[in-house]
Amino acid sequence: MNRLLTLFLTLCIFGCCDKPELLDNGLTKSVSNLTEYSIQAKQDSIGNRIMDTLVKTKKTYNSLDKIISRYQYNIFADENIDIEFTYDNENNLIKETVGLSKDTEPITVSYTYKNSKLKSSQSESEYNDFYTKQVGNYKYGFFGNSKESTLSQIFIDKETNDTITNTFEISDFKTELVTKTKHIDYLKPERNITLEYEYDCGTLTEMRKYNHKDSLISTTKYEYELDDNQNWITKNSFENGNLTYIKTRIINYK
Repeated sequence: MNRLLTLFLTLCIFGCCDKPELLDNGLTKSVSNLTEYSIQAKQDSIGNRIMDTLVKTKKTYNSLDKIISRYQYNIFADENIDIEFTYDNENNLIKETVGLSKDTEPITVSYTYKNSKLKSSQSESEYNDFYTKQVGNYKYGFFGNSKESTLSQIFIDKETNDTITNTFEISDFKTELVTKTKHIDYLKPERNITLEYEYDCGTLTEMRKYNHKDSLISTTKYEYELDDNQNWITKNSFENGNLTYIKTRIINYK
Protein backbone atom coordinates (compact mmCIF):
# COMPACT_ATOMS: atom_id res chain seq x y z
CA MET A 1 0.00 0.00 0.00
CA ASN A 2 2.81 2.41 0.89
CA ARG A 3 4.49 1.77 -2.45
CA LEU A 4 1.25 2.51 -4.30
CA LEU A 5 0.77 5.73 -2.34
CA THR A 6 4.34 6.81 -3.07
CA LEU A 7 3.87 6.08 -6.78
CA PHE A 8 0.62 8.06 -6.84
CA LEU A 9 2.21 11.08 -5.16
CA THR A 10 5.19 10.91 -7.53
CA LEU A 11 2.93 10.92 -10.58
CA CYS A 12 1.04 13.91 -9.21
CA ILE A 13 4.22 15.85 -8.52
CA PHE A 14 5.88 15.17 -11.86
CA GLY A 15 2.87 14.53 -14.10
CA CYS A 16 0.50 17.31 -13.06
CA CYS A 17 0.79 21.02 -13.76
CA ASP A 18 -0.86 24.16 -12.45
CA LYS A 19 -1.66 25.69 -15.84
CA PRO A 20 -5.16 27.25 -15.88
CA GLU A 21 -7.84 25.31 -17.72
CA LEU A 22 -8.39 26.48 -21.28
CA LEU A 23 -11.76 27.50 -22.70
CA ASP A 24 -13.02 26.63 -26.18
CA ASN A 25 -11.18 29.65 -27.52
CA GLY A 26 -7.87 28.08 -26.47
CA LEU A 27 -7.31 30.80 -23.85
CA THR A 28 -7.73 31.03 -20.11
CA LYS A 29 -10.42 33.73 -20.27
CA SER A 30 -13.24 34.86 -22.51
CA VAL A 31 -12.31 37.31 -25.24
CA SER A 32 -14.20 39.29 -27.83
CA ASN A 33 -11.39 39.12 -30.40
CA LEU A 34 -7.66 38.84 -30.87
CA THR A 35 -5.26 39.97 -33.58
CA GLU A 36 -2.15 37.98 -34.43
CA TYR A 37 0.89 39.05 -36.46
CA SER A 38 3.30 36.53 -38.02
CA ILE A 39 6.76 38.02 -38.50
CA GLN A 40 9.65 36.40 -40.34
CA ALA A 41 13.13 36.99 -38.94
CA LYS A 42 16.12 36.59 -41.25
CA GLN A 43 19.55 38.03 -41.87
CA ASP A 44 20.97 39.85 -44.85
CA SER A 45 24.39 39.18 -46.42
CA ILE A 46 26.25 41.15 -43.74
CA GLY A 47 24.38 39.69 -40.77
CA ASN A 48 21.82 42.40 -40.12
CA ARG A 49 18.48 41.08 -38.88
CA ILE A 50 15.47 41.78 -41.11
CA MET A 51 11.91 41.55 -39.76
CA ASP A 52 9.08 41.11 -42.28
CA THR A 53 5.44 40.95 -41.22
CA LEU A 54 3.95 38.25 -43.45
CA VAL A 55 0.46 37.63 -42.12
CA LYS A 56 -2.13 39.50 -40.06
CA THR A 57 -4.99 37.45 -38.60
CA LYS A 58 -8.03 38.61 -36.63
CA LYS A 59 -10.32 36.17 -34.79
CA THR A 60 -13.71 37.02 -33.28
CA TYR A 61 -15.55 34.92 -30.66
CA ASN A 62 -19.14 34.63 -29.41
CA SER A 63 -20.45 34.52 -25.83
CA LEU A 64 -19.75 30.77 -25.62
CA ASP A 65 -16.07 31.25 -26.49
CA LYS A 66 -16.57 29.78 -29.96
CA ILE A 67 -14.78 31.36 -32.89
CA ILE A 68 -17.27 32.92 -35.31
CA SER A 69 -15.00 34.65 -37.82
CA ARG A 70 -11.38 34.59 -38.90
CA TYR A 71 -9.92 37.19 -41.23
CA GLN A 72 -6.41 36.62 -42.58
CA TYR A 73 -4.46 39.02 -44.74
CA ASN A 74 -1.38 37.53 -46.41
CA ILE A 75 0.69 40.66 -46.83
CA PHE A 76 3.42 39.08 -48.98
CA ALA A 77 0.84 37.83 -51.51
CA ASP A 78 -1.68 40.68 -51.10
CA GLU A 79 -4.60 38.29 -50.63
CA ASN A 80 -7.36 37.78 -48.06
CA ILE A 81 -8.87 34.66 -46.51
CA ASP A 82 -12.18 35.32 -44.74
CA ILE A 83 -13.80 32.44 -42.81
CA GLU A 84 -17.24 32.41 -41.17
CA PHE A 85 -18.10 29.61 -38.69
CA THR A 86 -21.62 28.15 -38.25
CA TYR A 87 -22.77 26.04 -35.26
CA ASP A 88 -25.80 23.84 -34.54
CA ASN A 89 -28.07 24.01 -31.48
CA GLU A 90 -25.57 21.92 -29.50
CA ASN A 91 -22.75 24.35 -30.35
CA ASN A 92 -21.04 21.89 -32.68
CA LEU A 93 -19.22 23.41 -35.64
CA ILE A 94 -21.11 22.29 -38.74
CA LYS A 95 -19.87 24.61 -41.48
CA GLU A 96 -17.02 26.89 -42.46
CA THR A 97 -17.57 29.35 -45.28
CA VAL A 98 -14.21 30.31 -46.73
CA GLY A 99 -13.91 33.35 -48.96
CA LEU A 100 -10.74 33.93 -50.97
CA SER A 101 -9.91 37.33 -52.40
CA LYS A 102 -8.92 35.87 -55.77
CA ASP A 103 -12.01 33.70 -56.21
CA THR A 104 -15.64 34.69 -56.70
CA GLU A 105 -17.32 31.65 -55.12
CA PRO A 106 -16.69 30.79 -51.44
CA ILE A 107 -15.56 27.32 -50.35
CA THR A 108 -17.81 25.44 -47.92
CA VAL A 109 -16.35 22.97 -45.44
CA SER A 110 -19.02 20.72 -43.87
CA TYR A 111 -18.65 18.78 -40.59
CA THR A 112 -20.58 15.70 -39.43
CA TYR A 113 -20.82 14.19 -35.94
CA LYS A 114 -21.54 10.86 -34.28
CA ASN A 115 -22.39 10.61 -30.59
CA SER A 116 -21.44 14.27 -30.17
CA LYS A 117 -17.95 13.59 -31.56
CA LEU A 118 -16.61 15.06 -34.78
CA LYS A 119 -16.64 12.25 -37.35
CA SER A 120 -15.67 13.80 -40.68
CA SER A 121 -15.23 16.98 -42.71
CA GLN A 122 -15.49 17.56 -46.43
CA SER A 123 -15.15 20.32 -48.99
CA GLU A 124 -15.32 20.41 -52.79
CA SER A 125 -14.45 23.31 -55.06
CA GLU A 126 -14.41 23.87 -58.80
CA TYR A 127 -12.32 26.48 -60.58
CA ASN A 128 -11.69 27.38 -64.21
CA ASP A 129 -8.85 24.94 -64.67
CA PHE A 130 -9.12 22.37 -61.88
CA TYR A 131 -11.33 20.64 -59.34
CA THR A 132 -10.36 19.94 -55.74
CA LYS A 133 -11.75 17.77 -52.95
CA GLN A 134 -10.68 17.55 -49.31
CA VAL A 135 -11.86 14.92 -46.81
CA GLY A 136 -11.04 14.65 -43.10
CA ASN A 137 -11.77 11.75 -40.73
CA TYR A 138 -11.42 11.61 -36.95
CA LYS A 139 -10.96 8.63 -34.58
CA TYR A 140 -11.26 8.40 -30.80
CA GLY A 141 -10.05 6.14 -28.02
CA PHE A 142 -12.11 4.04 -25.61
CA PHE A 143 -12.70 6.98 -23.28
CA GLY A 144 -13.64 9.38 -26.08
CA ASN A 145 -10.26 11.08 -26.30
CA SER A 146 -8.82 12.09 -29.67
CA LYS A 147 -6.72 9.28 -31.15
CA GLU A 148 -6.11 10.03 -34.83
CA SER A 149 -7.12 12.39 -37.61
CA THR A 150 -6.55 12.09 -41.35
CA LEU A 151 -6.88 14.61 -44.14
CA SER A 152 -6.75 13.79 -47.85
CA GLN A 153 -6.62 16.37 -50.63
CA ILE A 154 -6.73 15.94 -54.36
CA PHE A 155 -6.50 18.39 -57.28
CA ILE A 156 -7.62 17.27 -60.75
CA ASP A 157 -7.03 19.04 -64.07
CA LYS A 158 -10.48 19.55 -65.64
CA GLU A 159 -9.26 19.44 -69.23
CA THR A 160 -7.06 16.34 -69.05
CA ASN A 161 -8.60 14.70 -65.97
CA ASP A 162 -5.06 14.20 -64.68
CA THR A 163 -4.34 14.32 -60.95
CA ILE A 164 -2.25 17.41 -60.22
CA THR A 165 -1.85 16.89 -56.49
CA ASN A 166 -2.71 13.96 -54.25
CA THR A 167 -1.72 14.35 -50.59
CA PHE A 168 -2.56 12.66 -47.31
CA GLU A 169 -1.97 13.81 -43.76
CA ILE A 170 -2.24 11.67 -40.63
CA SER A 171 -1.93 12.97 -37.06
CA ASP A 172 -1.58 11.01 -33.81
CA PHE A 173 -2.91 12.36 -30.50
CA LYS A 174 -2.12 11.88 -26.83
CA THR A 175 -4.11 13.65 -24.10
CA GLU A 176 -5.80 15.73 -26.82
CA LEU A 177 -2.47 16.99 -28.15
CA VAL A 178 -0.97 16.19 -31.56
CA THR A 179 2.25 14.23 -31.02
CA LYS A 180 3.12 13.31 -34.62
CA THR A 181 1.98 14.33 -38.10
CA LYS A 182 2.93 12.69 -41.38
CA HIS A 183 2.51 14.58 -44.65
CA ILE A 184 2.43 12.20 -47.61
CA ASP A 185 2.62 13.30 -51.25
CA TYR A 186 1.67 10.35 -53.45
CA LEU A 187 2.87 11.97 -56.66
CA LYS A 188 6.12 13.40 -55.29
CA PRO A 189 7.21 11.21 -52.34
CA GLU A 190 10.45 13.17 -52.01
CA ARG A 191 8.28 15.88 -50.45
CA ASN A 192 7.08 13.61 -47.64
CA ILE A 193 7.80 14.95 -44.16
CA THR A 194 7.14 13.88 -40.57
CA LEU A 195 6.68 16.28 -37.67
CA GLU A 196 7.03 15.33 -34.01
CA TYR A 197 5.88 17.59 -31.18
CA GLU A 198 6.92 17.99 -27.55
CA TYR A 199 4.92 19.81 -24.86
CA ASP A 200 5.37 21.14 -21.36
CA CYS A 201 2.11 21.22 -19.42
CA GLY A 202 0.16 21.40 -22.69
CA THR A 203 2.31 24.14 -24.21
CA LEU A 204 4.23 23.35 -27.40
CA THR A 205 7.96 23.61 -26.71
CA GLU A 206 9.64 21.74 -29.57
CA MET A 207 8.97 20.43 -33.08
CA ARG A 208 11.26 18.05 -34.97
CA LYS A 209 11.05 17.76 -38.76
CA TYR A 210 12.13 14.66 -40.72
CA ASN A 211 12.42 14.22 -44.50
CA HIS A 212 11.16 11.35 -46.65
CA LYS A 213 14.16 9.24 -45.60
CA ASP A 214 13.31 9.76 -41.90
CA SER A 215 16.42 11.89 -41.44
CA LEU A 216 16.15 14.78 -38.98
CA ILE A 217 16.44 18.02 -40.92
CA SER A 218 15.43 20.62 -38.35
CA THR A 219 14.53 21.17 -34.71
CA THR A 220 12.38 24.14 -33.77
CA LYS A 221 12.10 25.31 -30.16
CA TYR A 222 9.50 27.78 -28.92
CA GLU A 223 9.73 30.48 -26.27
CA TYR A 224 6.79 32.51 -24.98
CA GLU A 225 6.00 35.78 -23.28
CA LEU A 226 2.77 35.60 -21.26
CA ASP A 227 0.31 38.24 -20.13
CA ASP A 228 -1.28 38.50 -16.67
CA ASN A 229 -3.87 35.86 -17.67
CA GLN A 230 -1.20 33.30 -18.59
CA ASN A 231 -1.94 33.55 -22.32
CA TRP A 232 0.99 34.07 -24.66
CA ILE A 233 1.35 37.41 -26.37
CA THR A 234 4.72 36.69 -27.99
CA LYS A 235 5.85 33.36 -29.43
CA ASN A 236 9.42 33.04 -30.73
CA SER A 237 10.45 30.16 -33.01
CA PHE A 238 14.10 29.10 -33.09
CA GLU A 239 14.94 26.69 -35.92
CA ASN A 240 18.26 24.93 -35.38
CA GLY A 241 19.16 27.62 -32.86
CA ASN A 242 18.30 30.60 -35.08
CA LEU A 243 15.33 32.92 -34.56
CA THR A 244 13.13 32.44 -37.65
CA TYR A 245 9.62 33.55 -36.75
CA ILE A 246 7.91 35.75 -34.18
CA LYS A 247 4.18 35.74 -33.51
CA THR A 248 2.58 38.48 -31.46
CA ARG A 249 -1.01 38.69 -30.23
CA ILE A 250 -3.20 41.56 -29.11
CA ILE A 251 -5.96 40.01 -26.97
CA ASN A 252 -9.16 41.92 -26.15
CA TYR A 253 -10.70 40.32 -23.05
CA LYS A 254 -14.37 40.66 -22.16
